Amino acid sequence: MILRSTARRLGLATAIALVAVGMAPAAANASAPVTSSSSTASCPTTPLLDYDVVPATDMTTTKRGFNGAIIERANGSLLLVADEFEGVEDNDPGVINGRISTDDGATWGAPYLIQDNIGDRTVAAQGIVRLGATKLGLAFAVVDDNAVISIWFKTSDDDGLTWNTEYQVTASGGHYAAGNDRLVELSNGRLILPLAGTSPVQNESGAFAIYSDDGGVTWDESAFVEPLSDFPAEPVVVELSDTTVMMLIRGTGGTIERSYSTDFGETWSATDSTGVQSPYAPSIVKRIDGKLVLIWNNSPTESRRPLTIATSEDEGDTWDIVQNLTPSASGLYAYPSLLHHDGKLYVTFYTLTSYPSEYTLPLRLQVWDDCLVVDDTPSASSLVVKSPTKVKAGKVAKFDVKVKSHPRAKGTVVVRKGGQILSVTSLDNLGSKALKNRKATVRVDTGSLAVGQHQLTVVYLGTDQVASSQSTVDLKVKAP
Repeated sequence: MILRSTARRLGLATAIALVAVGMAPAAANASAPVTSSSSTASCPTTPLLDYDVVPATDMTTTKRGFNGAIIERANGSLLLVADEFEGVEDNDPGVINGRISTDDGATWGAPYLIQDNIGDRTVAAQGIVRLGATKLGLAFAVVDDNAVISIWFKTSDDDGLTWNTEYQVTASGGHYAAGNDRLVELSNGRLILPLAGTSPVQNESGAFAIYSDDGGVTWDESAFVEPLSDFPAEPVVVELSDTTVMMLIRGTGGTIERSYSTDFGETWSATDSTGVQSPYAPSIVKRIDGKLVLIWNNSPTESRRPLTIATSEDEGDTWDIVQNLTPSASGLYAYPSLLHHDGKLYVTFYTLTSYPSEYTLPLRLQVWDDCLVVDDTPSASSLVVKSPTKVKAGKVAKFDVKVKSHPRAKGTVVVRKGGQILSVTSLDNLGSKALKNRKATVRVDTGSLAVGQHQLTVVYLGTDQVASSQSTVDLKVKAP
């Protein structure tokens, strides 16, 4: 399966080159069962938060933040698992790190090591899943060379703080490759990880899966999927309402391809086209509030832009486009992950930053109100902000913030300038008095703001009960 690895690397290099020239070759015709829709008028059409959660710059050791996935911990905090590579290529050395957020993704604790590099080349996270109240499982790839990739598994008994010894779960000498945020638990308790590559056990290549019925201790291989196009890669699975498992596959035919299993992933139907146009790039699909939610590169060319979110209420037969999550005219955005947590959608993907002598691939996080995809929206909230109009550089600006809602608002208030987080205040720490209006004094350190006029965004990160809201304020920073 050396050709498949080469194709993937060429896909990344081609995508980066296309960003530079701003164009791409045409893909196959992709008339799709996709329609445009819109979220409710009160639903924010811009992300509540949008910033690089794993920075990668010309000054950092990390040059590529990749394969992100977020899972909710037992105490309501969030755990981000992501690769951090020393270079931008697939085979550059890297490790898998974790970060924890206790404020709805506004800030994250220091990165800590989850998996060091035990491969000849590198390691890459493939998915994380809950196995018990505080037990997690992590699947990751060990890359020895272009043709030899194995899948390993490890568990944590304390919700991701520490991890037990890893062990190999696929045969040696094969090419077992998945993608990020791919590990899924089915309704019968089976763990399934969709893959694409070459199995020395079956002496066959293409898309297939491995599955475990004992919490990841032992694993079996599924039958292979009959392909529709060349180089099937990085499949993702979701369980449908009748327990059929649908696999969406990255293919070279200009659309997302799919296969079905009626035995929880042991055998698969022949592949057909979803009709959803796509370059040779991966997608992510999850079930949220009874419907399927898809994020993918909605492009008729090989450009990895934009990332678009769509929903399906007929188990993936047709899709309604909600909106683009990223620009369509410029940039590079790929390998999305998706988590639905406490009234918000958490989306990670890699993007590209260019410097005079190099480029980097930071991992970006966007947080959206889930009203984009959830019909039964929570109680509305409004944000009233009283702020100074000017402040001396280096001084603290005090904002009086009131969140009006019923029931009483909990959650977090964030002040940001673009993707830069300036202040985070938890409403949960303001006492337990049951008031409809939650008041807070938010302190904003202006030390990172240049002298001049700034437009800041004040965001209330809502919950399942109270919707998010935001407001903008103007602040002039004067010379001291």
